[in-house]
Parts: sequence; C-alpha cells; structure tokens
Amino acid sequence: DISCPDGWTRFGCSCYFKSKEKKTWERGRADCKKSGADLVVINNEEKQKFVSALSKHGESWIGLWNIWTQGGYKWKLVDGSPLTKTFWASGLPTYDGYYAACCDQQGKWTQTTYYNKNKNWICEKKIL
Repeated sequence: DISCPDGWTRFGCSCYFKSKEKKTWERGRADCKKSGADLVVINNEEKQKFVSALSKHGESWIGLWNIWTQGGYKWKLVDGSPLTKTFWASGLPTYDGYYAACCDQQGKWTQTTYYNKNKNWICEKKIL
C-alpha cells in the first residue's frame, strides 16, 4: 500500500496537505509544486466534503483561478480539467475574482479580488 508523506492525508487516490502558514495563491501553488503536487482540484461532492473538513476554521486556497482566455476571463482548474461541478457561495463568482478558496461557514467556495491576500492552501498529489 502506497502511503502519503508525513503530514499528508490520504483520501481516494491522492494525498493532501494543508499548510500551517499563509501565503498568496501564487506562492501557495508554488509551494505545492515544490513537493510534486498542485493546489487541490475539487470536482465532486465527496472531495468537496473532504476539503471542507480539512479547511475548517478558515478558508484555504484551492486550484481554481480566473484566467484570461480568448473571449475574456474564465474560471479554470489548475489541472486543465473541465469545470463541471462548482460549489460557489450564493452570489458568486463575480467577474472581479482572481482566486478561489474553500470554504465559508456553509462549506461553499469563496473568491478573492486581491492578488496579495494571504490564506492557508491545500495541496493534492496523485498517487501513481
């Protein structure tokens, strides 16, 4: 059985790490990449519940950002997979969000409109 590195939690076919420190979305992502991971991609209910529990007591960056594509800004998952299932808080997303975090008190996604906001982040590493 393949286990996760120290400090990482196994769920499904991936290992997850929640940072103790806070950084910007970009820096958090860079930190994930250093350990061969990326920010967590949430694409189903089970994972949403798991991440929600992992990030309780505050919001953590997730692998969803609003990037320029032909035809305007679009919310994209960091792994390039299609964004088919979303868990946005009501009234979101708005056009001026840059990065997504999880989760608010209701366990929903939030967004930030600032590049320099610091939050915890959650990395995901697929088990090969």
